[in-house]
Amino acid sequence: MFILESKTQLEKAIAKARKVKPIVKMIAFGVYAVKGSNGNSYTVKMERIGNEKRISCDCKGGERGLICHHGTAALELHSTLAKHRAATI
Repeated sequence: MFILESKTQLEKAIAKARKVKPIVKMIAFGVYAVKGSNGNSYTVKMERIGNEKRISCDCKGGERGLICHHGTAALELHSTLAKHRAATI
């Protein structure tokens, strides 16, 4: 799990996700399957506790608490879905 804190770290992970273009599929709102560049599939989970946004990914980097491109790729889809859900309420 990592907590979104550093804009620079996040920007690097976003840039990598845009370069690699992993495939992201929603399992449930806040839970996503992301196909990595090596063909493995990783599970990314999003949660908000108060003002803190947390993302967890079961890739090696995510398990060490690093911001991974799988998480940022899933975050992009999650943000779009959250905006859509908010607009329909």
